[in-house]
Amino acid sequence: MSARTRLRVALAALASAALAACPWAAAHADQTATTHLTGTLADGATWIADVPDRWNGTLLLFSPLPAPYASSCSPRAMRWPGRRTGNNSWNRGVDYARLLAGSAHARQVRALYRTAGLDLRADLASLTRGATIAADPAAVRTARRTSSAGQGLAVPLLDVHTIADNLVPVEQERQFGDRVRRAGDGAMLRQAYVERQGHCTFTTAETVAALHALEHRVTTGRWDDAATPAALQRSATALGLDGAAYVPYRPARLTVGRDRPEHPARH
Repeated sequence: MSARTRLRVALAALASAALAACPWAAAHADQTATTHLTGTLADGATWIADVPDRWNGTLLLFSPLPAPYASSCSPRAMRWPGRRTGNNSWNRGVDYARLLAGSAHARQVRALYRTAGLDLRADLASLTRGATIAADPAAVRTARRTSSAGQGLAVPLLDVHTIADNLVPVEQERQFGDRVRRAGDGAMLRQAYVERQGHCTFTTAETVAALHALEHRVTTGRWDDAATPAALQRSATALGLDGAAYVPYRPARLTVGRDRPEHPARH
């Protein structure tokens, strides 16, 4: 990036949530003069930023998963634009009965099966018999090199996650946080939780409060208590918008079938 921009970049990945702008802010944004900046990173990637003329030099980046990536996922293959690769996931060798036994949701699953009058053991046995998907070793290596998060943070990160996310299990936050702390970057990370069902079903107030907490970290160089559940809840409700449900929460451990592929397919 050019010296004149003096960018200080903070990455705010709000559990893949895009910022929902307030109507007031959107109305006034159209009236603000902007400057168009662009450049090229060391790896050849280009960047573009439209900033206010009186910009203070701080850029907050929200990082949702782009639609072309999200829509191309399948159990058999991950196809990234411009890149050819094979399947980087697997279930060969997974015992689904044992997998469920180690899950924090086992009691709920058993209760639902009883209520529905269904045979849980039969379904688990069927899943185990059908666990034949093997991974492409090259695809696994590529995914571990390019898409395995938590090896280190270069900028402050605030994660926000709903506690009943049916798309990205909230337990992944615990695994991610453990990896970041093992890498020695725990001071850079804060994780917050919203008591709600669904994926990224945050209110505008919750999103803006998280942004304010991150702004505090970028401006002062300290988190202080800005990202605690109580502080985020106060900040969100004070906006008088659409409510908030930040709560103290610690996810259970992530249930993993096999952390290494068994007899991966070879080509």
